[in-house]
Amino acid sequence: MVGVLGGRIIGFPMSTRSIPKKRSNGPLVDQCNRLLQNSLSMVCIGGLDGYLKHINPAISAALGYTEEEMTSLPMIDLVHPDDREIAAEQTERLARGQSIHGAEMRIAAKDGTYRWVMWDAVPSLEDDVFMAIGQDITQRKAVEEELRESQERFHHLARATDQAVWDWDLRTHRVWRNEAFLRTFGQVDDQGQGTIEWWRKHVHPDDIERLLSEIPPPIVDGQQQWRLQYRMRRRDGTYADIYDRGFVVFDPQARPVRMVGSLLDITPLKHAQEELRESEERFRLAAKATRDAIWDWDIRKGRVWRSETIETFFGYPRGADTEDLDWWLERTHPDDRQRVVSIVSQTIEAGREQCSCEYRFRRADGTYADVLERGFVMYDTDGKAVRMVGSLMDVSERRR
Repeated sequence: MVGVLGGRIIGFPMSTRSIPKKRSNGPLVDQCNRLLQNSLSMVCIGGLDGYLKHINPAISAALGYTEEEMTSLPMIDLVHPDDREIAAEQTERLARGQSIHGAEMRIAAKDGTYRWVMWDAVPSLEDDVFMAIGQDITQRKAVEEELRESQERFHHLARATDQAVWDWDLRTHRVWRNEAFLRTFGQVDDQGQGTIEWWRKHVHPDDIERLLSEIPPPIVDGQQQWRLQYRMRRRDGTYADIYDRGFVVFDPQARPVRMVGSLLDITPLKHAQEELRESEERFRLAAKATRDAIWDWDIRKGRVWRSETIETFFGYPRGADTEDLDWWLERTHPDDRQRVVSIVSQTIEAGREQCSCEYRFRRADGTYADVLERGFVMYDTDGKAVRMVGSLMDVSERRR
């Protein structure tokens, strides 16, 4: 592409048209002209009067102009408005007899688009011209811009999240950490060995042997990633239960070049899980110790959990059948069924929490037991019944 500098296009002639001829080397000049004419690089020559003198076919192919169109346009008109200041600076250097290298600017194409071109130019002050070779770097610029935007999004996301995010460049051994990482776990050495040692020293001693047996993770379908749970020491000396996940980035030669990952503090979740486990364990023990058949009805799902005493007192083994609400209705005495259902329904419709009733319940052997059933209803924030927990007590002996 043509190089435009401060109202003057950088160029390298494909011929000597409109250029003063001081001397000729015959065949050598012809060979050079043929070489430049067939060059894939954009080669042109521009005059210090602000107009092009000559362009090679590569420039026409890139910009869409003919040579006559290009040489009739002021060179500054082809430069993107935002790049004209740069062009002016480079032109001044050429006018002082200085060469320029790697000057990047946008040049207008005939279709109205712009192409990024990187120019190298050499002035010829005695001829009042400068010659240049340009490389179309539009694709490279697009990739760089996409990468810049991607990195910007990554940093914004890393800043917004509460997760500790890190990125380790295995080639330079540089480690980047987001604010959440530094705030929770502190600084990490920027040297590769320091990073590994820092991690080993911060992992809970009781977890390190297990982790070392699980890393490095295996490569599956050309990818290497991990998901680990362990305890890591915070800056304040306490340990956090963390969920560590990440992946390895490989180059085209299948060599690992980066590792990217995040550390999610799941300590509150682990505590909640432990409390839930202990609560469920207490519930099971209480259900086992009582002489009542305990049940738990998930109203939203329509499923019922029943304790082991349903088998002890009534002869029914626990299983998928007993989880169905209809299973209970079918075993309620026909003369009592409607009354019991009405009591439960009225309790829920009135928004009450407790209800109780006595009725006859069929045992597995076909006989009926007199039972006392008590329940407790739980509601969500909208006042909708979501769960009911209760007990079924055999009061046959007391009735007799």
